Amino acid sequence: MPLADRLSELWWLSAPLKLRRRSASMSHALQDGLYLCAWPSVAAVAPPAAFVIGAFLGGHFFLPSDTFTSSVWILLYLVTVSSFSAALGVWTAAGYILMDMIYYDHQFFIYTTLGWHYPNLQRLVSRVPFLITYFLLFVLLSEIPIIARRLNGVTTSISAISRKALIQGLLIYFWMEAAPILIRPEYVWNNQLPDANAIAPMQEKGWLLAFAALFLSFVRGVIERRQEKCADVVRRRKELEDASEAAGPLKEHRVPTFWLLLAKTAATVFLLSGMLTEWWEIPILMAGAAFLYWKQNQATRPATQALLRRIPFAFRFIGATVIAYALGYGIVAIIGEHDTATFLPIILALTFSLVVFAFLIPKQKLIGPRDEA
Repeated sequence: MPLADRLSELWWLSAPLKLRRRSASMSHALQDGLYLCAWPSVAAVAPPAAFVIGAFLGGHFFLPSDTFTSSVWILLYLVTVSSFSAALGVWTAAGYILMDMIYYDHQFFIYTTLGWHYPNLQRLVSRVPFLITYFLLFVLLSEIPIIARRLNGVTTSISAISRKALIQGLLIYFWMEAAPILIRPEYVWNNQLPDANAIAPMQEKGWLLAFAALFLSFVRGVIERRQEKCADVVRRRKELEDASEAAGPLKEHRVPTFWLLLAKTAATVFLLSGMLTEWWEIPILMAGAAFLYWKQNQATRPATQALLRRIPFAFRFIGATVIAYALGYGIVAIIGEHDTATFLPIILALTFSLVVFAFLIPKQKLIGPRDEA
């Protein structure tokens, strides 16, 4: 077997299968981009090249700030990777996170008693909010293309490709709007003001990057459509299906509902901690998140299921987004006029948005002809 084929098998067959029992979502992400197997040399080189480039970015060479968000060109590169393959996104994120954690020396202010006596422990504690930055990077590179694909289905018609491109562009735009607030803990938890260089590119060029994602996702869809019947792509997909079937169904790891709800709520509050300025804002956010996860675990009434089943998932998602946006706009317009010093209007808007999504997008799958299409 030629070297290119062996490497291609390693990245696109062996790696997803090994991760399948540990993380089904990560396994699916590493399969996104199988159309690249139409060019064996590209399929063999692209994943390690993505890892190396991600590591180079994690070293913060030529970056004006401590985060990857400080350069429009780097954000454009990341959006390009996200648009063409979630698998390459995973490898890029892995390289970045590894290099950022091990190599790059983030300069922190040692301002606590702990810091003066135990500087190494202070550095370790100071890196906790960087988990949010890493999560945002992973969402941009891997989760967004997977979500866009699931919302639109796997059909390869031009209309379906256009819908997926539109969804991906919208998700990238939402990411660009949310990230400037979500990365705040990286600075404020370390007694620093947020760096304008890390925020400005997303606020000033976010719409342009979203449009680039829309265009690149459409290009990817057209290329994938042309290569879907390529012998190498069909063979690799068949090998994945056969190996997955031979491995058997995934074992579900059951976690008690209470502890799962508590962990999800805590993780949500930690992720959104960049918006918190007062302690009493925490229970408001916790209440919205806890209700969302509790509602998702409740059985949906048959009448509600019948109603929601008639509406395609993509339309329900867009509808929930529109309703949440309208509620958020109204809350921010009314409360924000009197309270401009905190993020309370945004927290309230987000809480109501979580409730809307809990009702329109229940956790249980609604099986029906429209959802299967």
